[in-house]
Amino acid sequence: MRFGFLSPFIFACTAVAAASSASAQSWPARPVTMVVPFNAGIAPDIVGRFLAEELSQKLGQRFVVENRTGASGNLGAQMVAKAAPDGYTILLATPYPMGFNKLMSTDLKFDPEQDLVPIVLIGRSPQVIVSGPKLPAKNLKDLVAYAAANPGKVSAGIPGIGTTSHIALEYLLSLSGTQMTMVPYRGSAPPTDIIGGQIDIGVGLVPSYVGMLNSGALHGIAVTSSKRSGQLPDVPTAQESGFAAFDATAWYVLAGPAGMPADIIRQINAVVNDYIRSEKGMKQFFTLDIQADGGTPEQAKAFVASEILKWGPIIKKANIRM
Repeated sequence: MRFGFLSPFIFACTAVAAASSASAQSWPARPVTMVVPFNAGIAPDIVGRFLAEELSQKLGQRFVVENRTGASGNLGAQMVAKAAPDGYTILLATPYPMGFNKLMSTDLKFDPEQDLVPIVLIGRSPQVIVSGPKLPAKNLKDLVAYAAANPGKVSAGIPGIGTTSHIALEYLLSLSGTQMTMVPYRGSAPPTDIIGGQIDIGVGLVPSYVGMLNSGALHGIAVTSSKRSGQLPDVPTAQESGFAAFDATAWYVLAGPAGMPADIIRQINAVVNDYIRSEKGMKQFFTLDIQADGGTPEQAKAFVASEILKWGPIIKKANIRM
């Protein structure tokens, strides 16, 4: 009797599982939307278009980039979080909508840890601390010593409050016990302002400064990643400069709505892993100075969780708010 009572339930579950498997096997049967929650032409958009081209070629359907901007990436991420978890809407995410905004905002309309599922960690971008000819400090130890001797007098140009560059610098100040005056810009601080002495240092992604660094107009103090930049191999890391375990990068993750079928996640994950290890992928990533990662969806999820855990205290201590 008990078996007879449960058998319809078992049959229903089996039918649902079979339907889900069949759906995943037929995916993609139509174009897939890849939401990039930032403006066209900047690094996340370029990464998204690299991946969309590769996924289109390998999976036989168009992956169409849609720039859904606003609220530091929240609007686009929210769109994906609320989308049907059928594999036809995915997100090219950065630290902001995938975690940092949760730490800096009080009115987020979704929970990235609950409503989004990481598919693959694509890669990380180092940031570089640069100085101009008027600042006497030419390495990280000297910069920290100079800031300690002149508390609050060193001005640092950052590409906006709450950006990865801002948070990385706050991390350095927290570790060193020093103070600097933050000067937010819309985008990376202009090299002319650093060279002219309007600000003492700039912090931003490597491509923003590589030309001026290679020409000698700016000086590279340190990069913030655990390994050196591919475009600036002569600039030491913060770890090499005496700050053990210092690692603060911008990063890129593909994600989908929670509940997205595991078979579809694995298909996307496999294509992206193959791409970032290919000669084509390595060449394209070099142009943006991205250090490739890859790995499983589980590793991507663990990485995002570790970043939220790592940066939460720094953001709270610095009282960074959106």
